[in-house]
Amino acid sequence: MKKTIVIFIAILVSLFVILSLIDMKGEYVAEKIIWKINKHAMVIANDPEAAPPAAYAKVEKQYNDFIASFPKSKLVPMTHILIGRLYFIQKNYSKALEKFKFVIKEYRDDARISIMSMIELGKVYEVTKDFDNLIATHKRIWREYPLTAIGLKIPVVIGKIHTSRKDKIAAENAYNEALSHYQDIIKQNPDKFAAFEAMRYASVCYLDLGRQKEALGLLGELLLKSAKTR
Repeated sequence: MKKTIVIFIAILVSLFVILSLIDMKGEYVAEKIIWKINKHAMVIANDPEAAPPAAYAKVEKQYNDFIASFPKSKLVPMTHILIGRLYFIQKNYSKALEKFKFVIKEYRDDARISIMSMIELGKVYEVTKDFDNLIATHKRIWREYPLTAIGLKIPVVIGKIHTSRKDKIAAENAYNEALSHYQDIIKQNPDKFAAFEAMRYASVCYLDLGRQKEALGLLGELLLKSAKTR
């Protein structure tokens, strides 16, 4: 009985190793294929106006064929984003929006992919001058991923969007909201990466509000904290 169990375990281990090797081989093949498709896409991206519609259609089909052939590949989510970018450079903004929204919904549990898709979505809104949805998308990143590198930067970005539109009141409100947010982060995470980034971005808010003295004071404090951690 004991010998049978040992044999059974050995078979399971062997099977696991074989399946792992097959999976690794499959992913390697997938990586090679997507690399070749990306080379074609880069040619289009380097001069999008010169590329004929057939070139776009060919690359899009190659991406979709890849997804159909390797549905379980870790590269599939990024491939969907690449298709969205292909629509974007074609100025097919409605299809780009549709694709990025699909990715956000389909891969909502993958923070990296979700953030990337939201950033791409924001680019479409920016180009189409849909500022309400642009700010709403930025606020979603801020709300759902506040302590990521991009999440920490977003409050400042929102202030700068309002500034670029010469909406002084909205910009001032945005910067003050950002400052309140950054101050909370600094209190809650005094010696962590988030606090250092919060101090840096808070100083940007102060500068854009014309409060140079407070900006300089915060930058000085940041330098001291940085020196102590070395």
